[in-house]
Amino acid sequence: MTEREEKASALGSEPQGQVMEWRPRCDVQSVDDKKNATVEANFLSPNTDLNLPPSNWLRSSSQVERNLRDSWLGWKQTQREFSSFNMGNEFPEFIGEVDVISDAENIKKLLKIPYNKAHVSMMVHRVRKTLLLDDFDIHKHLLRQQEADWEWMRKFYQETVMRNREEKMKCVKKNKSRYHLQNRNLYSKFLYYSVSDTDGNGGVNGEEREQPAAEDRSVTEDSKLQIVPESQQQSGEPGFHREVLWTFEDIQMLIGTDLPVFRAGHHPCVSVRLRDMSEPVNVLTGMDYWLDNLMCNVPELAMCYHLNGIVQNYELIKTAEIPNLDNSKFSPQEVTDIAKNILSFLKSNATKEGHTYWLYKGVDDDVVKLYDLTTLCADYMETKNENPFTVPLGMLLYRVARNMWKTATRKHASTIRTLLNTCVMLLDQEKYAQVYTSAHFLLADVYVPDSVVSDVWGLSSNNDESDSECEDAEQDDDKPETSKSVKVQSLSQPEHSEEKKRTAVVKFNSALFGTAEEKCRECIKCIIKGITCLNKHMSASASSNQEETQATCNPDEAIPLFYEPLYPKHKTDPSSADQNTASPSTPNVADSLLSTYQSSSPTRSPSERWHLLSKVLLYRKAAMAYYSLATITMESQKYGTALKYIKLAILCFGAMNTLLPAKGKDNKPLLCVILGTVADIRLMIAHNSANMETFQHDFQLQAEADVQISEAVQEDLPEFDKEWMYTLTDSIETNLRCCGLCYDEARQIALSENMSDPSMLQSLAKRFGNAMNELGVLHMNKALAVVTGTAEWRPVEEQEIVWKLSYSCFDQGVQAFESVGDITNQALLLSNIGQLMRICAQAHAMAITDGENKREFCAGERHYYTKAINFYQKALTVLSSRPKLPQIWDSVNWELSTTYFNMAMLLQDHAPVSSMSLEQTEKEITELMNKALRHCDVERNSCKAVGYQYRAATINYRLASLHHNSYRKQANTEQKRKYLRQIAFNHYDKAAMFFELTESFSDLLRVHLEQVALCEFCLEELQGSGLKCKMMEDILGYLLSCKTTVAGLVRLSKEKDCQESCELAEWDKLLNILKSRLLHILLSLMKQYSKLKKGKEGESNKLQKLNTMYSSALQGFAADDRSVVEKCECAEQVLSLIENTWIGENG
Repeated sequence: MTEREEKASALGSEPQGQVMEWRPRCDVQSVDDKKNATVEANFLSPNTDLNLPPSNWLRSSSQVERNLRDSWLGWKQTQREFSSFNMGNEFPEFIGEVDVISDAENIKKLLKIPYNKAHVSMMVHRVRKTLLLDDFDIHKHLLRQQEADWEWMRKFYQETVMRNREEKMKCVKKNKSRYHLQNRNLYSKFLYYSVSDTDGNGGVNGEEREQPAAEDRSVTEDSKLQIVPESQQQSGEPGFHREVLWTFEDIQMLIGTDLPVFRAGHHPCVSVRLRDMSEPVNVLTGMDYWLDNLMCNVPELAMCYHLNGIVQNYELIKTAEIPNLDNSKFSPQEVTDIAKNILSFLKSNATKEGHTYWLYKGVDDDVVKLYDLTTLCADYMETKNENPFTVPLGMLLYRVARNMWKTATRKHASTIRTLLNTCVMLLDQEKYAQVYTSAHFLLADVYVPDSVVSDVWGLSSNNDESDSECEDAEQDDDKPETSKSVKVQSLSQPEHSEEKKRTAVVKFNSALFGTAEEKCRECIKCIIKGITCLNKHMSASASSNQEETQATCNPDEAIPLFYEPLYPKHKTDPSSADQNTASPSTPNVADSLLSTYQSSSPTRSPSERWHLLSKVLLYRKAAMAYYSLATITMESQKYGTALKYIKLAILCFGAMNTLLPAKGKDNKPLLCVILGTVADIRLMIAHNSANMETFQHDFQLQAEADVQISEAVQEDLPEFDKEWMYTLTDSIETNLRCCGLCYDEARQIALSENMSDPSMLQSLAKRFGNAMNELGVLHMNKALAVVTGTAEWRPVEEQEIVWKLSYSCFDQGVQAFESVGDITNQALLLSNIGQLMRICAQAHAMAITDGENKREFCAGERHYYTKAINFYQKALTVLSSRPKLPQIWDSVNWELSTTYFNMAMLLQDHAPVSSMSLEQTEKEITELMNKALRHCDVERNSCKAVGYQYRAATINYRLASLHHNSYRKQANTEQKRKYLRQIAFNHYDKAAMFFELTESFSDLLRVHLEQVALCEFCLEELQGSGLKCKMMEDILGYLLSCKTTVAGLVRLSKEKDCQESCELAEWDKLLNILKSRLLHILLSLMKQYSKLKKGKEGESNKLQKLNTMYSSALQGFAADDRSVVEKCECAEQVLSLIENTWIGENG
């Protein structure tokens, strides 16, 4: 066992048989582990003379020795006035979480008020629910300093507190008697003796030598530009030995203490005290010992007794036993009640953030008073900066708000807003332009966060989910109470605290209410204030720089020799250009912008860099705000206003880009959404071009804030090449073209940045494809107008320019939809391209039409029809099958069938006899017709069922006519003639069936008449009377089947009030043919039967019936002055009469 361990074990063992008593609930947590180390204690041997200084006295070879030296020399006393602000700046995350931040000495002084008659003077400030307590030396500041210092406070003190000379005497000076100084020196030497053993490297008792101080937690990347000045505790100045988070019952306190904590053998944590054996420990001293140990979580106290500076012995005392020491007994429960009552009193009355309160109790006073100095001394202060606590408080409010802004969610927005509003109210914008500007930037971000770039944070909602903190304080601005008091005796009464609790809980912070548009407006106001402050500060800095200043040198830096190299380097070293570039993983936008700018502009001063960075951030936030406003107004269909707002967003972004060209990737998502919104607005304007006057009025209407932003942007953006984006025009083509360009640029940005949100890229691709489709349709309609004759005819060469523009738009749209797998729109655009190809083919056909000369199907028509078929087939290939998208499938399938059918009709009507043989033409026509027929879905009951049936009827009719014509003119073999005749009859039958289903009676009548014509041609080839009679009877059957068709025409004429003249003329023509063929066949039958042998009775009866039918037909068709409808009715009656006679004759 070493000598030190023997001395530690000699301190005594733990007492046995202790009585259990009430103890306060305490919890101590160190907020900085680097300051939580203990030091090995060097217990002094008896008869050690403390009057002699140790060898290490007042040295600072370790952190412990430095703290001891600073405490003895009194260097820390200058920091006591702002100790709570220093701790708040160092640990801003505890502001609003703990109840009190203060020096441990101030806490002890408050808890000893009922036991001590001495005066108490402290300054109190409130930040959220946290109270900051700082000692205020009245004698030093008000009675000893010059009258110019603290003049406002001195006037208030003299008029309110110090009413007579006796009151002045109550303000006792600090004890500086010879006895007090001797005891102070003796205690200092004792502590140095306790840590006197050193190792070879200068460490103290195994403690590591001091490491370089860690960077202040409140100093972040953006403070490199001095956005926030250093706190009162500058680097290198002494602070507390340790800061601890002390939970005393239900009270949380962040306190700073300089209590040295040692370890000794089996006692890992012990504090040491020096006492004169001739003097007993009183209550105040015992409370000091007890509270110090509680605050530092020290379980034991090692008391060193001495006589006239000669060490006698040590006594080990448990912390829990200190309240029961002889001559120093006090109640821990009473101390707890005092703490609760004082905290309740302060929180109930120190309610306003930004105000300075003075807690004061005179010597022997039985009342503790709290004054609101900000209100009471308003008339004494010419400027708000006369209060030395104003600037530190404003700085602390900014640091707390900034810390919450970095870590908190949107629900704390109202708290951040309150802190920042109080901050800008306290600080002078001319003296503290950096903080003032940064505070307004944070305020702007509270109203419009960066998340609007990817998520429009509930822009459609009227309320914002914010925190409404319930604090035990009440703000009443209508009737402010400037002073409050509490009796000293009531502080130790337990029921007093409960009464305060019942009446003190009210709402403290209000939520952020208002529409999204109002929040954006508030954001813009904050940005204007920030930019205005920046410009004023820049002007002041420029004027001050013109004044010549005396050059000074830094003693720690060598004086540079300015010279020009003989061989200057023309190229910058690339390695040095990236030294200040921030890591890509840095999350702070301001930091990445700063690092980028520092690397690109190394010659600028820190002030110029700060000005530039701040303006860049403000312009960036303005762009977000105006983007949000544009989105809101666009949803309200106010497209002129939306274009005005997005114009300002583009200008703000352009100014930011001009000021800081190397801005990096952080701004690309913002530019992407702005471009997308520009395109959306231009697209809507193109759709609603009829309301152009309203759009013009809204676009030109400028609010005052918008004018100020525009003027600021013009100073930083004299030239801009993107005016085409926001130029308001009534040209649909211009709007659509601008829309497509903006969408495409946004897509390229999204692709190059590899955005994590795939929905953004998909949305941009679809919107781009839609815009290209509309622009393509616009050009296609221009081409269609030329073909249909609604526009002036132009040569094909000029029309090809429009065709190419339309095709290019459609093709870009197809590629965009293909990139995101949108098969629906991809198929629709391919179908549109097919329609464009058909228009091109029609234009080529019209170009070769020459008066009355019959034209032929040209190569240009074939080329474009073939391309149309290919695009329609590609669309069906993309759709894969009908069940996926039945409506789109049916539409494309119909267009493909139409294309086949039209091409076949053109070949049939305008056969290219000069380039193809007739057989090749008929073969191609048949193939095209059959393909068109295969795409006619006549079996499915769909919306196009009637159209498919009529198309099938028409195709079968044309095929029948084609084979009928071939049968009459080209058949040179009996087999071929038989085949053509049979296939013609089959197609006529199918055509008749489909025409009947669609109730196309005129077409059905034409089919029947052509069937009759085909039979009549066949009749000429027959030999023998019997065969001819049989064929003639078949012809009569075809004619009699026209009865239902004619009846349909009659019914149709009755359903319609009037018929078109061309339709009636067609009916009249068909009825005349029906009449002539019926009379002809009846007459031919009569002649044929008259040639037969007269011995057969059946033939004689038929001949008689035929004579009757012929006479009836002649009588029925006798009148020629009838209308078409009357002719239809007459034909129906004649056919009915003949049918009855013929059917009765033949059974």
